[in-house]
Amino acid sequence: MNGVTFVVAEHSKILAQRHGVKIYAPAYELGHRDEVEGKVEVERYPSISLPTYKEVNLPLVQIKRLEESVVRFGPEIIHFHSPGPMGLSAMKIAREMKVPLVGTYHSLFSEILPRLPISRWVPRNWIWHLSRRVFEKCDLVISPSGEIKRQMEAHGHKVRIEVVSNGIDTAAFLPKKKYGGKKAIFVGRVSHEKNIDVVVRVFGRVVKALPEATFAIVGDGPAREELEKLVGSLGLGGNINFLGYVKREILGEYYRGADVFVTASEMEVQPVTILEAMACGLPVVGVSAAGVVDMVEEGKNGFLVKSGETSEMAEKIIETLATKTNEKLGRNARRWAEENDVRVSVAKIEKLYNELI
Repeated sequence: MNGVTFVVAEHSKILAQRHGVKIYAPAYELGHRDEVEGKVEVERYPSISLPTYKEVNLPLVQIKRLEESVVRFGPEIIHFHSPGPMGLSAMKIAREMKVPLVGTYHSLFSEILPRLPISRWVPRNWIWHLSRRVFEKCDLVISPSGEIKRQMEAHGHKVRIEVVSNGIDTAAFLPKKKYGGKKAIFVGRVSHEKNIDVVVRVFGRVVKALPEATFAIVGDGPAREELEKLVGSLGLGGNINFLGYVKREILGEYYRGADVFVTASEMEVQPVTILEAMACGLPVVGVSAAGVVDMVEEGKNGFLVKSGETSEMAEKIIETLATKTNEKLGRNARRWAEENDVRVSVAKIEKLYNELI
């Protein structure tokens, strides 16, 4: 499950307390299975993974079956979270049923697609053109980040765009109580576009100043083997650990056991893992790019560095791990997360739905 999946699941559970909710989604194995999660009904469709990027699954939409199912359900709002086959089908059905259409812009496609083998040849201006063509079909677009809204508008999106945080369940991700350690952590898909190799190289500088510092990489993905070789070649095997996939139910323990969340990714909209880390009281050191700039307040709940400024990133990690600085930044991070609690976000979305009906 990726961040978008968690966001949809969390929002749906809360909305289902007052409304009927049905999710149409891919199945991640041959065939499809339908299920009910609490009060949320889920109808799944077979999917295939991209040969060059197995973490991306494309549903094989049976459009007639999908249309008949949606008509039977009788929605007042149709909301899609990905402009792939399922999202494009949602646009068609919403138009035919004359139902308001909402889309959430979860991914910065202009930065993601050029990094994928299957689409790296596509110019960025083409990607923005396709984005406009898709999202102009919506009555409303939700952007989890103000910075991403600004980028969309700068690239010609005329559709109504409202900023609503993905939100985080702050009751599920509780804050840490003790500060003063020297442990950094990254949680997420271990893929090339996350730029984890940058953090690995940066950590070589951190260890020179703080020999006891460690960096835990939580997650799995196509870049893991390459990163493990890099760690070995840099002689950092005693400081950098690959922990693999961890169930979300116990993920909070890993965040609370760390002292700073570090990321060098430059293509995030509003990463769930940063929300989780901040809810657990971790300051963040990241790159001043995309949606992360709306989450990290410089010197208040973390630090941002310019792309490519590896020396500065090392300095900020070292500074963040200073005992007094770490606790102050961490408690501010928790406060920021509380302001972005998922219940607040869902209430805003519900209000927007009511405006459209």
